[in-house]
Amino acid sequence: MPEMTDRSPALPKYLTYAGMLPFLLLAAAHLYIARLGLWSLADLVPRALLLYSITIFSFLNGIRWGMAIVAAPARYADIAMSILAFFAGWGAFLGGYIFVLENRAAWFFLTFAALFLFHYLWDRSAANEGNMPIWFVRQRLVATIGAAASLATSAIVIIATT
Repeated sequence: MPEMTDRSPALPKYLTYAGMLPFLLLAAAHLYIARLGLWSLADLVPRALLLYSITIFSFLNGIRWGMAIVAAPARYADIAMSILAFFAGWGAFLGGYIFVLENRAAWFFLTFAALFLFHYLWDRSAANEGNMPIWFVRQRLVATIGAAASLATSAIVIIATT
């Protein structure tokens, strides 16, 4: 099991938290647009949030894929899971992008929130097994909560405004 005092290097920590900012800002913008009734922007901001979600989700899957292929021996189950998770994210992106102006789009935002939470649990399991640095998972917890809360906020805005 990894050392529990394992500290996060400063640069990855700051980049992780900076990467959480677009989630928070886009969710806040979605609330603001809905509150002011700026319907000309009503589909732009949630679509940007979906695009950012698939980008970050793909990045996380790439991390897992990369760690799995350099392991000795290679962890084929993790390689397969990172690819399957990517396709789940891609489906959530496409569905949400198409239905962003309909009540059904809310489910795709909630699907992404769940995907981020499940990915965190998967990473935490890998860290507990010594296959991933514990500091990475610790900083991911905050970022995952921020991303999931932002996506849930946008889902609520969509439900409330349709």
